Amino acid sequence: MTKADPKVTKERQPTDPKVEKHATAVQVQQRVDTIFSLLIGGSRHAEILRYAAEKTDWNVAPRTVEAYITKANQQFPRISKFRHDMELGKAIARLNSMYRRTTAAGDIRTALQVQKVLNELLGLNAPIKMAHEGQSGSPAILLAHMTDEEVEERVRQIFAKRNK
Repeated sequence: MTKADPKVTKERQPTDPKVEKHATAVQVQQRVDTIFSLLIGGSRHAEILRYAAEKTDWNVAPRTVEAYITKANQQFPRISKFRHDMELGKAIARLNSMYRRTTAAGDIRTALQVQKVLNELLGLNAPIKMAHEGQSGSPAILLAHMTDEEVEERVRQIFAKRNK
């Protein structure tokens, strides 16, 4: 019998699909992004674990999925830190873009809704303070914010003063 040549290696055995090969950094980030989307969509912890076990080919232990969930949750505080002026500028630009597209498409109803949202964002719907004066220089009575009964009572009071 001849000895086996030590330079010749054995043929590779197929790997067990249940055993996790180390995921690349890109794969891990994709998995974390997937879990982040699930969290945004309202998935609970147990649902994410079940999703990873049943609907993916990740072949990872629940402990690994837990680590992915932790990384996904760490994105929320980063997202909450924003520059108000930058985000306001983006919002205005997006709304202006939507307004242009809807008017170009002839969708006036949607354009009006977009304009209302933009007006609200910019504070254009805030009440305007106006000084109202009556004939004698005293403040005028604003009837718009009164009930019908209050208006009737106020009119009676005014006529009662005039008839004295």
